Amino acid sequence: MLIAMAPSRCRNHQVHGSNVYISTKSKGILIKIGPRGELYSTCEDWSEVLHGNIQHIFVTHGKAINSIQVAYEFDGQKALSHRHGRIGDASDCASASYTFTYISFDPWETLVAVSGYYGPVDETYFPAIRSLKFVTDRATYGPFGVEEGTHFSFRFDPRLTFAGFHGRSSFGYLRAIGVYARTDAKHHVEPLPSQQLPRALPALWSSS
Repeated sequence: MLIAMAPSRCRNHQVHGSNVYISTKSKGILIKIGPRGELYSTCEDWSEVLHGNIQHIFVTHGKAINSIQVAYEFDGQKALSHRHGRIGDASDCASASYTFTYISFDPWETLVAVSGYYGPVDETYFPAIRSLKFVTDRATYGPFGVEEGTHFSFRFDPRLTFAGFHGRSSFGYLRAIGVYARTDAKHHVEPLPSQQLPRALPALWSSS
């Protein structure tokens, strides 16, 4: 099952690097990691949490990542995410310089890492995701796009498994990307009781 959050328009909005997103006791608590890339300019934020296996990833790329779309499987049924980003910007479309890549995962493959680069891609100097690479316990897919800019990497293990993507897109590019990871924790730590201050604080100094 794929849970898709409606995209929202934002301006000058920054997402924290890592924060708890949702708690599902039967499946484990999810944490939200990232995103990496453009965090400040006007964009469309999107978020997708999955309960199932990743089947396919569709990537359109040229001098940067133009779009990404993911297909999942849960209980024998497929769910296709929305396409985030566009097929290509005006210059890519005019020169047919973008490539569409279709990645198909075997049922026994597990995603263990997502990495790439982000940086300026056009005259606006706003960062975009320049390249993406997907690593499973069986194979490496990519890199797709151009490996230029700042490197980033999200890694998973048996106690911290892949649970979906989130990110930002605008003007024909994927501007930022992050991941959800499922932990093996079932509960949050309870907050400590607030400490009551004394009614009258002792004097620390005297003017006499």
